[in-house]
Amino acid sequence: MHSLIWTIDDIETTSNMFVSEKLTQKLMQELSDALVVASCSLPPWCNELVYKYPCLFSLETRIDYFRATAFGKSRAVVWLQNRRDMIIEQSRGATTVNALPNMAGGRRDDHYPEYRIGRIKHERIKVPRDEDSLFEYAGRVMKFHAPRKSILEIEYIGEEGTGLGPTLEFYALVAAEFQKKALAMWICDDNDEDQSRTLDLGEGVKPPGYYIRRAGGLFPAATPAKTEESKRVSDLFHILGIFLAKVLQDGRLVDLPLSKPFLKLLVAPEVSEYPEVRLNNLLTLDDLEIIAPMRGNVLKALAKFIAGKRAIESNRSLNLLKKKEKLQELKVEINGTFCRVEDLSLTFAVNPSSSVFSYAELELIEKGADTNVTVDNVDSYLDNCIDFFLVDGIRNQIEAMRRGFDLVFPLKSLRLFTAEEVQKLLSGEQYPEWTREDVMNYTEPKLGYTKDSPGFLRFVDVLVGMNASERKSFLQFTTGCSSLPPGY
Repeated sequence: MHSLIWTIDDIETTSNMFVSEKLTQKLMQELSDALVVASCSLPPWCNELVYKYPCLFSLETRIDYFRATAFGKSRAVVWLQNRRDMIIEQSRGATTVNALPNMAGGRRDDHYPEYRIGRIKHERIKVPRDEDSLFEYAGRVMKFHAPRKSILEIEYIGEEGTGLGPTLEFYALVAAEFQKKALAMWICDDNDEDQSRTLDLGEGVKPPGYYIRRAGGLFPAATPAKTEESKRVSDLFHILGIFLAKVLQDGRLVDLPLSKPFLKLLVAPEVSEYPEVRLNNLLTLDDLEIIAPMRGNVLKALAKFIAGKRAIESNRSLNLLKKKEKLQELKVEINGTFCRVEDLSLTFAVNPSSSVFSYAELELIEKGADTNVTVDNVDSYLDNCIDFFLVDGIRNQIEAMRRGFDLVFPLKSLRLFTAEEVQKLLSGEQYPEWTREDVMNYTEPKLGYTKDSPGFLRFVDVLVGMNASERKSFLQFTTGCSSLPPGY
């Protein structure tokens, strides 16, 4: 055991290392009981294990549990029927007959009675397509439909198309609207390198900087509390919460590149389980460096400086004079350059990173703009910066997002997933991959074409030769969504 502890860092771990086949089978047996699932009467141990020890179950199993329990009784019944249909379909396929008995809860086709209780009601709402009013109408639609358990369908005013296609397009267009830089919702810079090219997210080609595209993803921009700007942004995050919950509830996919730190907040119990969100110590400077590299880099350098400062101050072998000399010699290192704290010319005030934000300067303390950061108060400066960018400055936005999300289903239901898994549930596989064999196996030619037709084979060649960006565009054109669901 002693040697194992010392070598644990050298052991390669995978997400499936701790998955328990026996517990998975037992859980799926419970989910196979239609009466138990439909009446929301699963044994307490199911919730205990799935939420406290999600690593014991595969992502597929946890998605099944999520679908069966998070959305209420009517959705649970439909999930049961869809799962039954899937098992029957698989049992009819020659390639999966042998594998079926191994499925948790799987049964033979002839053991299933032909029953169908009903289907979820689809509610169709008409919205305008024009870009100027779409987002405003989308906000109204989300607020109106948030508490309803029916499936949202969209029809565009003046157009004949209905059903899945227009609905998927609506979700894609709203996701694009949320990424507009002018909304001032997210951290951004006026000179972001990631915004140096034109983009088309479904609303036509837009100029550089129109949308926020950052390597670290989208994260709420810190906003001064108790201002009109804070209220406006909080309202947008309220709608975003409803939107994200509807995406998950109806099984849609959207191209919305949320950052890992933001997704960490979504799955944190401190955000979803208390009357007021508790953001303290949830995110670190490493997270800040992901979402705001330059600012995070400077603050991490100051944190390293503070650690050195405290080491000197706590060194009992040094007298006061020696400590003072050591502190004067201590430097801040930023990208290989060393300097004194005072040489950074910092004050207890922060400026917005972009001109889209309404405030010009925010004082972290009273008269902060006139208070220089020195070796004596650098600790306080770092603490105030962390509080503003990762705690107090985003608290209203996160609380508003949670309130909106909870109108559809409880945000705490996401705790059985990791941040990366939630991103997959929302956006699917962001870099879709397929091989020639995949296309041949899962594509069925129609209208006189066969799998041996020269035209079809050329089509396959084109699909296989696409790069990642072209594949996303192809999926967007053919399905209304630029991603594939997890596992596809």
